[in-house]
Amino acid sequence: LKQDFTSLQEKVNDLQCVSYDGTFIWKITNVKEKMMDAQSERQTSIYSPPFYSSSNGYKMRARLYLNGDGNARGTHMSLFFVLMRSLNDQILKFPFNYKVTFCLYDQTPAQRHIIDSFRPDIKSSSFQRPRTDMNIASGIPKFCPLPPFGDDK
Repeated sequence: LKQDFTSLQEKVNDLQCVSYDGTFIWKITNVKEKMMDAQSERQTSIYSPPFYSSSNGYKMRARLYLNGDGNARGTHMSLFFVLMRSLNDQILKFPFNYKVTFCLYDQTPAQRHIIDSFRPDIKSSSFQRPRTDMNIASGIPKFCPLPPFGDDK
């Protein structure tokens, strides 16, 4: 029962911050704790809530490895785009072929934001019509050097 409640609570939280314009501002809380979890490999990645490209558009989310993934482990944050299955899929064009842009906002006065983009590899299964809840993530393995913005944060 507690697990059902937690799952329901997560779904309500996701609905509260859902976006339908293709942009999503992901405010990550407890970053130090999540970074320690990533470094100890208790939880190597976290997912953003789902959001949409438009009201009848693609469903997607981000996947962040705070301590990096693969060859970037321990040196960079890795940030990936995940296409998700939705009821809209039957009216959408696949493969997904739109530029994806990520921005990490520096909240210090220096405002050294980190921005990177990629275009989908339309041959990759990551951008085909999803056959399961989520496609395989694809994106930027070396999005941001660790620690972000140097040692001043």
